[in-house]
Amino acid sequence: MAWKPPTNSADVAGWVQAFGSIVTIAGAFFIARWQAEEDRANQITNQLAAAEVAGSTVADLTTSMWAFVSGLEHAIDQRNQGKGFDAPFHLKRFRILILPTETQMMALAPVINAGAISLARGVNRLRDIERTLIRVIELGNGTTDMVFKDMAIQGVEPIVKLAIKDLNDAKAAFIDLLAHKVPPVGRHVIQKK
Repeated sequence: MAWKPPTNSADVAGWVQAFGSIVTIAGAFFIARWQAEEDRANQITNQLAAAEVAGSTVADLTTSMWAFVSGLEHAIDQRNQGKGFDAPFHLKRFRILILPTETQMMALAPVINAGAISLARGVNRLRDIERTLIRVIELGNGTTDMVFKDMAIQGVEPIVKLAIKDLNDAKAAFIDLLAHKVPPVGRHVIQKK
């Protein structure tokens, strides 16, 4: 069967309508695709902006937190060598430590990267250390209490090591993010047209 051009106005109208429908469907597809690309580019831009604001703060905060836990690690090493452990002193050091506020942690919500996750883990570990130091201080000086104090201090040691690792990971991830402008959700390159 060969193609026959339309001969009357009804056939022409049908062909125009069919052609218009095809163009409309194709146009809707391309507009939807363009909007999705624009939305994705805007999302990455917003995440990078949030990462820059939060990341520079995080770099400073992780430095002070790291200083605390490395000092605590040294004190635990000294304790393991038979020297005393001054829990009230370390609790005072913890209390002057500047931990990220809830607002700062929420600012990291759009930053889905290893740095945000490591920072959250590190902060949780620091809170565990604080609770343990409080327990050690609250225990008395009886023989049983001394055994529990010793066990609590021994329990802090692995938490301190994990906190140091988490804080180092967080700082490295945010420095990398800021230095290379790596999109928080992956290394996708979106080019604006």
